Amino acid sequence: MPMKPHQGESQSDFLARCVPEMIGSGEDKRPREQAVAICMQIWRDEHKSDKQIDPTDYDDYDEFMSDCVDELGDENVCDVLWENRSADSVKHKTMPAS
Repeated sequence: MPMKPHQGESQSDFLARCVPEMIGSGEDKRPREQAVAICMQIWRDEHKSDKQIDPTDYDDYDEFMSDCVDELGDENVCDVLWENRSADSVKHKTMPAS
């Protein structure tokens, strides 16, 4: 059964439940950063209309971390979100075919 947030479940409770499951175990074990990214995408897909903490809205790490920890309650998750913020906004330039 696919992982989904429960009705009324907070983002931090969902992440606490989802991340360990997405990490897995044994040969199929994923890095924590990848598990957090997967869980955040699941959360975003389920809560598209809800306001969420978005690291790309911040220029300052400390300000983001303060707001994020207040909202999510997990400094490690917030740190991963901050570290992955630029990956979501990378745009690749391509050369036109000659």
